Amino acid sequence: MLLPSEVFRKRLREVRKIKGWTQQDLAAALGRAGVHLNEFVITRMESGNRRVSVDEAITISAVLGVSPVHMLVPLNDDETVQLAPRLPAVRTVDARAWLRGQRPLSQADEGLFYFQTPPSEADWFPLVPGPWRFQNPEDFEVTRPRWEGEFLRQGAYPLRRHPGDLSAEDISVRRPAAQGREEGNDHE
Repeated sequence: MLLPSEVFRKRLREVRKIKGWTQQDLAAALGRAGVHLNEFVITRMESGNRRVSVDEAITISAVLGVSPVHMLVPLNDDETVQLAPRLPAVRTVDARAWLRGQRPLSQADEGLFYFQTPPSEADWFPLVPGPWRFQNPEDFEVTRPRWEGEFLRQGAYPLRRHPGDLSAEDISVRRPAAQGREEGNDHE
């Protein structure tokens, strides 16, 4: 099983060759995009001797004209990918759906995962099984504030919609001075 970085390294070489580009061609295209990596650095990336940053991976994918999801996860649906050394391996089809924002990796993550979906992407929610199913984006938009309230009450998600919004944690509370102490000596 490969880690996403190993898949990226392999796919970088494959896609570059499919395009008929040398490492120097890719370096030149990346330079035009504002990322200055020479062919020596690209060689080291492809051989696994240099890590690739997220910004570099996104730029390389864009310059090559391939979705980052197809650079990070094997194309074969019969394979698995190791998303982290100590996480269970995931089927590639499930890893791609997760990266696309279509479904969580596990049932335990559903609430937060779908809560993080922007309303503009709610049109695919009718495909989602279970309590997160919506017939139209309007239902999702109406339900979304309720989810936010539930997450805030549980303390599981400290989102503030506007910078000026306050929660109970943001309101300073002055405790009354203990009996027998002067108010100016309160060190609580």
